[in-house]
Amino acid sequence: MRWNIPTANCLPIEAIGIADILLTLKDQLSLNEKKMTEIALAHPLGEIFYSLPGAGKILATKLLGLLGDNKKRFSKANQAQSLFGTAPINYQSGGYHKVMMRKTCNKRGKSILFTFDFSSLQYAKWAKETMINN
Repeated sequence: MRWNIPTANCLPIEAIGIADILLTLKDQLSLNEKKMTEIALAHPLGEIFYSLPGAGKILATKLLGLLGDNKKRFSKANQAQSLFGTAPINYQSGGYHKVMMRKTCNKRGKSILFTFDFSSLQYAKWAKETMINN
């Protein structure tokens, strides 16, 4: 069916413009990935983060940036869990008890850790077994 409206001629031009934008974005994302990989591998702990099961180039670099290399930052795992919102909160009032997720936390860190959790389920047998048993 051919449209007889002048605006119909704009559709192919718009499609070409959108395709050009997508190709530019793809090239920029590849360049960013390359730079992130170079930075992470130049870091003393970069190889460790890249060796994590399920942590690809981008996720390993995000984990390195999130956790850093200050080994004294967290003296207990619970401190990191509280900061990144993965530690549950127990709410109790009288006979009522409820376990809730933290809302006040580093949301970027929480997102990165949950992404890594789900990614590791595909690559680490122990992670999948832990998920099934809990």
